[in-house]
Amino acid sequence: MTLHPLCVFCRLREADDGEHVISDWIRREFPRESPRGLVLISALGRPGETWAPRSEVPFDWRVPCVCWHCNRHWLSNSVEQPAIPVLRPALHGHHVAWTQADQRAVAAWVFKTTLVFHQVVPQQALIPREHYAHLYQTRHRPTPPPRTHIWLAHYLGEKHRFGDWRSEELRAPEPYRTQLAGYRGYVVTFCVGKLIAHVYSSFGYDERFDFAPTDTGTFDRALVAVWPIRGSAINWAPGITQPEVGLDDRGFSELTRSFARGDVPAFPENLPNTALRPPATGRHETPLA
Repeated sequence: MTLHPLCVFCRLREADDGEHVISDWIRREFPRESPRGLVLISALGRPGETWAPRSEVPFDWRVPCVCWHCNRHWLSNSVEQPAIPVLRPALHGHHVAWTQADQRAVAAWVFKTTLVFHQVVPQQALIPREHYAHLYQTRHRPTPPPRTHIWLAHYLGEKHRFGDWRSEELRAPEPYRTQLAGYRGYVVTFCVGKLIAHVYSSFGYDERFDFAPTDTGTFDRALVAVWPIRGSAINWAPGITQPEVGLDDRGFSELTRSFARGDVPAFPENLPNTALRPPATGRHETPLA
């Protein structure tokens, strides 16, 4: 009998099932697309970068990292199914109006996709096991872990874009490395259809603080923050505003490299200690009407 590694989420059963990196339902949204994908992971302290071009269509990427029970139950029922009607218009570049519940569904889907993507090249994975465990522990109402921030952008390219990923391991800027002893972080950027996702997360340091970019710099106009939830609703009209707000191929490439030095940006050296703020977990959300 073949023995499999344990499921990356529950750690209770063998990983005897394959999870699509790009959800299978997205294939049905773009039946005529047959792109090729490219994966890049860059880790501090490891020589060079790991480029992993994939010869198969990204829709076919399946990673044997989950158990049948997780894949066919909560990953489907609590992550994929709630996200489908919310994400569908955004993938095609259409207007969206997202409630807090919608934003939570989008954030859970983006974060799950980030976790599964990192299993494409597991020996280079930058994400701690605890982040997989967190999604499992919140499986009845999935949320990203504390100190995780997610932004979205509209892709302005003429064609849809799939399967292009970049992941960077991060370190805290020099002035704060003593205060933030143990800091580790990662940022992942990917594009699916007309939707660009940008994920930043940090861990390993004083739990009282959330050390994250205070702004998104030159990308501030193009990026929309969806996690932690900051307001009651998002009314986003990509592709409709004049001029269009979003990122073209060059902008997407620059965004994927915005953390390339390994340092969290947007923290000037004279940033006061008060910028180390308590972690944002989403628990401060106002109740839905």
